[in-house]
Amino acid sequence: MQHDSCPPAVLYTATRLFIVNIMRFLFLLVLLANVALLAFGQGFMGPPPSEEGRSPRQLSERNQHVVEFGPAVLAEAGRGPG
Repeated sequence: MQHDSCPPAVLYTATRLFIVNIMRFLFLLVLLANVALLAFGQGFMGPPPSEEGRSPRQLSERNQHVVEFGPAVLAEAGRGPG
C-alpha cells in the first residue's frame, strides 16, 4: 500500500498547469522583447541605429535628388509602339 500525499491525477494536473503557466510567461516575454526591439529599431526610443553617426535631416531634405522635373508629356504621346 502506498502512502502518497496526493493522487497521481492531481499531481499530473498541477504539473501541467505549472508548465502551461511557464510557457505563457515565456511567450509573453519573447513577445515583449520583440516589440521593444522593433520600437528601438524604428527610432521610437531615440535615433534609430541605422542613423547613427549621421546628422539629423528634416523630412523636406530627404531624397530631393530623386525628384526630377521635365517637360510635361501626355500619357498617349509617351507610349512607345506596341
